[in-house]
Amino acid sequence: MKILALMTFDIFRLSLGEALQQLGHEVKFLGEFDEDQLDAEIRAYRPDMVVDMGWDVWQQDKHVHHKLEPIREVIRRHGIFHLYFAEEDWLHFERWSKRYCSIMRPSFVLTRSPLTIRHYEELGIKASYLDVGCNPSFHTPGPVEEAYRCDVALVANGNFTIGELRYKSIHDLVLPLLDQSKYSVKIWGKHWGNIDWCYPGKKVSPAMLQGKLPFPETPSVYRSAKINISIQTSHDQLSNRTMDIMACGGFLLTSNTKAVREKLRPGVNCATSSSPEETIRLIEHYLQHDEERRRIAHEGYKLATEQFAYQVTLSKIWPEIEQAWKEHRRRSGIPTTAPMNLLRDGQFLEANKAWVAHNATSETSLGYGASGSMKFHGGADNAYIQQKVPVTPGQSYLLTAWFATSATGPGAPVHIFVQYYTKDNQLLGFGLYHILFVTDMTETWFPYRGITTAVPPDASYAWVLINKVPHEHSESLLVSDCKMIEYTT
Repeated sequence: MKILALMTFDIFRLSLGEALQQLGHEVKFLGEFDEDQLDAEIRAYRPDMVVDMGWDVWQQDKHVHHKLEPIREVIRRHGIFHLYFAEEDWLHFERWSKRYCSIMRPSFVLTRSPLTIRHYEELGIKASYLDVGCNPSFHTPGPVEEAYRCDVALVANGNFTIGELRYKSIHDLVLPLLDQSKYSVKIWGKHWGNIDWCYPGKKVSPAMLQGKLPFPETPSVYRSAKINISIQTSHDQLSNRTMDIMACGGFLLTSNTKAVREKLRPGVNCATSSSPEETIRLIEHYLQHDEERRRIAHEGYKLATEQFAYQVTLSKIWPEIEQAWKEHRRRSGIPTTAPMNLLRDGQFLEANKAWVAHNATSETSLGYGASGSMKFHGGADNAYIQQKVPVTPGQSYLLTAWFATSATGPGAPVHIFVQYYTKDNQLLGFGLYHILFVTDMTETWFPYRGITTAVPPDASYAWVLINKVPHEHSESLLVSDCKMIEYTT
């Protein structure tokens, strides 16, 4: 396939990005861009798929400046299949990946946490499990480089309190190194100079601090250090540096966690510690036993390259991705332009100019994504919006919208109608009738999707009606981002 990889960070390009190339895909990388540049790139390159992973710098920048929606619309307009790897799950699901996917609406999500698959499905997004891995064509064994030679190396930012385990992992693996001078220790990354903020009385010797390390230089460290420490953040996941270290043939010392015990074999392909005392004991032992250390490192190398290389794990999941890609292609026909929305002001940004409204007011600054919304009165008031749209005989239409309550509290039922009429205003029948229940309505945006029956031969237009049913003590409801487009099977 031709893949346009929206990746800025080297850690993404040189891992998953290069692995896709190794699997035979044609990959073009695009980092810094706006919606116009992305549009031009898609028109010129004509990719089969867009791939990205989070958090990337371009995603964060555009999210902060409310510019993700235009990027989404470019991808949608060209009908491109969007594959997203949520490698920050589960730890940052609520903080980032859920927000990102709610805005971007990728076609398929790869998540490193099985726990979040259900949540993506609830968003209406297909998802499957893919753990973080390594790229052995980049993280590969090599000669020791003098600039990186040391007894013990650590490559990581401090981030002392992130996750459920990081504080203890640093306590067990890093703190015992700070008070001794027997070994040469080198630490790369941010925040270590301020470690006393989290561990009172502790200081890192200036001789240990090596500053920031560009990702392309990480293999040089892992090859050259006798022992490499990998901090863990979660009990049920491995940090991605764990596999990178082993893929370089480096000796791994890490925390004794559930994930480590399940996926690795302490004493066979790595070493694990549960306390500062055990860390010192293990370092002294493996520095004195070179052959044993090299044997364990070699076993770790075999495990990483044979089981955790992206070239291996992606191959296993790719048939599922390809099937979803084929379904996407069949449904959309890969249009080159966006299908026309028959509903005028479907984003509710023109203050009731296009819609006939009853007990409903425009909220141009409150809506799903970049849209505004219509706010239906709550409680016992009936409220509705409706609009007349032209239709084509024999054609079916896809009607989509997003709903939410305006505050915490019960919602109200909503009836959605599409009725067909002749040019002489004679009712021919219903093209769509759907009920949304009270339980569907919460403060979280809820997607609706309905397909009409084929338009009768004598029909000239349709009335689209969204009706909020009176419901005692219910909150006001919001409807946003309404579309009615031609549907092709």
